[in-house]
Amino acid sequence: MMISNATIMKRSIYLTALILGVGILPAVIQEARLSSLREEHRKLRDEAVSLGIQGVSAESDDGERSTKRLRADQEKHADRVGSSLIGFARELEAMQDGGMSADSEFQERAMKVMVELSELDSKQLERVINRLKQEEGISGKSRGEIISYAIMAVADRKPEAAVSLYVATADLLDKSMGSHVITSALGRWAAASPQEAMDWLAENESKHPGVIDEDARRSVLSGVAANDPVLAFDLLDDVGLENRHMAIHAILVTGSNDPQQRTSMLEALRGYLNSMPDLVQREETGAKALELLARSIDHEGFEPLTEWMNTSKLTALEKQQFAGGLTYFTTKEDTGKWVEWMDQNLSPEEVGGPVKDLVSEWTDQDYQAAGKWLGTLTEGPARAAAVEAYAGAVASYDPQVAAQWALTLPPGPAQQTTLQAVHENWPTSDPDGAAEFARQHGIE
Repeated sequence: MMISNATIMKRSIYLTALILGVGILPAVIQEARLSSLREEHRKLRDEAVSLGIQGVSAESDDGERSTKRLRADQEKHADRVGSSLIGFARELEAMQDGGMSADSEFQERAMKVMVELSELDSKQLERVINRLKQEEGISGKSRGEIISYAIMAVADRKPEAAVSLYVATADLLDKSMGSHVITSALGRWAAASPQEAMDWLAENESKHPGVIDEDARRSVLSGVAANDPVLAFDLLDDVGLENRHMAIHAILVTGSNDPQQRTSMLEALRGYLNSMPDLVQREETGAKALELLARSIDHEGFEPLTEWMNTSKLTALEKQQFAGGLTYFTTKEDTGKWVEWMDQNLSPEEVGGPVKDLVSEWTDQDYQAAGKWLGTLTEGPARAAAVEAYAGAVASYDPQVAAQWALTLPPGPAQQTTLQAVHENWPTSDPDGAAEFARQHGIE
């Protein structure tokens, strides 16, 4: 019976969803269950060895098994795992054809296949992959995706093996799937063996241009940075990333979830910046790096972050650069606290820009909360900037309220600038009102 292209495509989508997600379980639950299954698998393997069962363990307790017998047992085990994987692929296709979804029992078996795959050595994995390449009982698209599944199953524990297997099967894999596999494996490999991963990158970048992309290069930097951020900065120019700022960001975000590691990343950044002879480039690079760091730590609240800043002894310039990266989408309910922090930590000459940006975004998202908070802010450069931003934002739909806020500022340049902002944002549907407002306040 001929299978239509539409059916093959549906199978492909279905396989991809299951392969990448192993069912519907969240990643944290998957990892916990995989760890449990690995331990269970090891216990069963050890028990089999103690009973003299062949084909499970690499060597017996007394170590007398010959190399030839050992190799035969390993090959048998690999063949058994390969058969399980092929059966798994066929079952996936049958489920799709029958319109069935993966239940918990199926997900459990899928994870057990992952465990067995992840514990094979490199030669066993090659044997399984070769078996899959030759298998005719599944579609070509499914075969490629199952091979990707096999490679991903070992990438976390044997990343160098995963990379080698990818190279051997790249012609069978979907480019997007290949990119996912290689990026993940390269990052893990770089964390364990930075120089080996860098050497592989240099040797293979021209062979796989569609897969060794910016994401893969950033992954290598992140992997190196996880253990040695100073080395990661040293390798910055060797990785070949076109966007230096995003390369630095890849290093910094590696430790953004942990305050201590974040400090290590910051210290490495300082060392890298100090090595730059061009002062203008140094300041521009530092500003962009701190801005990107500020935008990557939206999972932490105001108190933990400011405590980290104090512990890490951010300089006045670094605080200014960090403030430039704060947005309402990272500060959220702590936006008012961050404006007050800026008022206390930034110079009067520098506080206006970041405060205006932050309050404008806040007002666009929740003008009532922003207005309520604004009424509690004490006089000073930060309040003047906040009022200007708030009044300018609400002027387009409530110019009278905007004007009232502008007039709460003491007469002078700040008030006049705010009145000008209100006039510029006055509703276009009310030209007469805008003209009268301009006349009252001497706006040309």
